[in-house]
Amino acid sequence: MDDQSKVKAIAEALNKSFYHHGYPLDRKEAKEIGLPVTESDRELEGLMWQVWQDVEKGMEGNKPFNPLEIVLSDPKTSQLIGPVPQVQLPPNLPPQVLQKAINQILQQIAIVQVDPVDYELFLAALESVRCRSEFRVRGKISGTRLPDMNIAVNVIKTGSGWKFYKM
Repeated sequence: MDDQSKVKAIAEALNKSFYHHGYPLDRKEAKEIGLPVTESDRELEGLMWQVWQDVEKGMEGNKPFNPLEIVLSDPKTSQLIGPVPQVQLPPNLPPQVLQKAINQILQQIAIVQVDPVDYELFLAALESVRCRSEFRVRGKISGTRLPDMNIAVNVIKTGSGWKFYKM
């Protein structure tokens, strides 16, 4: 743009009207603040939508990151933190009998190791006819059943970064 006063007005409107970088500025708003906007080409828009659907599928854009779901989807881990046997002791047991029953139950409890489950998130991609770059985050998720029967998960990021692929 050659008109510097117009450039300044657009920059001020962007800085004062939209409060975060992720705000999706639509065509109408872009026109209102003075940006040069062209009408869409239906064929080009259709192709762009197809590209977006392909990217969204590859990145699993409609699938939220749910660490507990990932842990429970692993067959070994889900068995270890799945349903828990419960002991039903009769009420009003004499203290000595109750203590003896509890000791027998404690002797039968097995200690098991629950291995963490690997995860990878595909967060960003840039692609051209010459190359493709992807940003991914990798890590491990540990799950454990707490004494109150809730399941706790711990997410540990082990790496992240861009990877370059030549086309």
